[in-house]
Amino acid sequence: MAEKRYWYAIRVAPKRDKRVHELLSQKHFETFLPLCSAPKSSSTGFRPQVRPLFPGYLFCRLEESARYLPILQTPGVVGFVCVGMKRATVEDAEIEAIREVAGSGLPAEPHEYLEVGRRVVIEEGPLAGLTGVLVSTAGRDRFVVSVRMLRRSVAVEIERKWARPCGWAAEWGARMGERIQQCRDRARAGIA
Repeated sequence: MAEKRYWYAIRVAPKRDKRVHELLSQKHFETFLPLCSAPKSSSTGFRPQVRPLFPGYLFCRLEESARYLPILQTPGVVGFVCVGMKRATVEDAEIEAIREVAGSGLPAEPHEYLEVGRRVVIEEGPLAGLTGVLVSTAGRDRFVVSVRMLRRSVAVEIERKWARPCGWAAEWGARMGERIQQCRDRARAGIA
């Protein structure tokens, strides 16, 4: 039986993300470097520039007992992200959510890590089924997906109508909304 494979975050030297990704891929490691397209000003105006969603990091999928020395010897690799002396794993669901965001075609950009906020599930659009946090800045709604272990997040612009609250808070909010509406209806009808 094959050993389970885990995703690990690898810290890379500044502006070496793409090159390290190429080198590790050439060594036949399964890697994932989430990218986004962002406008960059130049002498001829703005032109799109592809850059990492998590600058300084990329992800590599390995068996827990896999030899990691070839990774550490790759030029540009600083090391694995560790908790204590153990390489920290990244949850498969977080990697899949980032893949969905990166491949959605929606404008995405790095975002500060969020621990609190309204958790939502996306019901429509290219990100349907994902769970994250809804934030609103400058009149624009953004859906934020986080990698807890890195304490980093990615924000993607969405239509608010695509999202609905999730979990017990959504159920509680719906019940409270119904009760408030019942109270309003009674007040209009003059029933105490």
